Amino acid sequence: AAFAVLDPSDQEVLKLLSTVNDSKKLSAKRRDELYEELTDAKFKGRTAWAIAEASEEEIDSVNILQASLAAMERSVRKLPVRADCVLVDGCQRPPGLLRPEESWTRGEGSNSSVAALRAKAPMLDASSKEKWLPSVVDAIIKGDGKVASIGAASILAKVHRDRLMHKLHEEYPAYAFNKHMGYGTKVHMEALKEHGPCPAHRRSFAPVAAAYDAQALQAAAGEAATPVRKSVLKRPAAAALPAKTPEAKVALRAVPAEKKPLVKDAGKFSKARR
Repeated sequence: AAFAVLDPSDQEVLKLLSTVNDSKKLSAKRRDELYEELTDAKFKGRTAWAIAEASEEEIDSVNILQASLAAMERSVRKLPVRADCVLVDGCQRPPGLLRPEESWTRGEGSNSSVAALRAKAPMLDASSKEKWLPSVVDAIIKGDGKVASIGAASILAKVHRDRLMHKLHEEYPAYAFNKHMGYGTKVHMEALKEHGPCPAHRRSFAPVAAAYDAQALQAAAGEAATPVRKSVLKRPAAAALPAKTPEAKVALRAVPAEKKPLVKDAGKFSKARR
């Protein structure tokens, strides 16, 4: 998600941002309240925000880090204004917002440049078709607790992601997505072992890959694969899931490596301002 303050002297906007903090430190109820306030139509033209996603297919094809960074870029480009300064939560910068000679990650040398990354993974070059680039792109570690606009984007991302997980629970209730929100909890792991992966799981995550391998071994041995229970099958719910494409408006959030979600993950964006 991306959030931008268009007028730094707007006292009402500043007052709202003074109540914003790292989304992890807020209750779910408070995050929902702030989400509604941050996206209120009365702030149109005074703030700008956008949300983008990385699908499970994209994550599997380029890896979770690059998919997250690509989603950050898309959220910036979806803003109704062109951000001159972009502040990103974390320690990496979206390659699609940088010039070829710039470094997208920590470290020095040619291997960290955008040009080297694109040479190694040509499919990433296609993610950025626009030539416009912001003047400044900075990465701020733990930025959601340091910069109010990053904190606002953090809230938009987390609430949107949680709402998606509730919809996903309606589709696949056996996995209890509404409880673990896609993280690799014990309940989630047990459901994965019992029912196998569902279409929303990303195959590049080790437990999901192991579940697919187990099914393949069963098939090779001539055994019946673990049956899919009726409770796992997609329900004809009234509220269908958003389209599973990178352009769908689904919140994305970066998480610590040891707690990466098994399903649609991705990048929390940051602050952008004119």
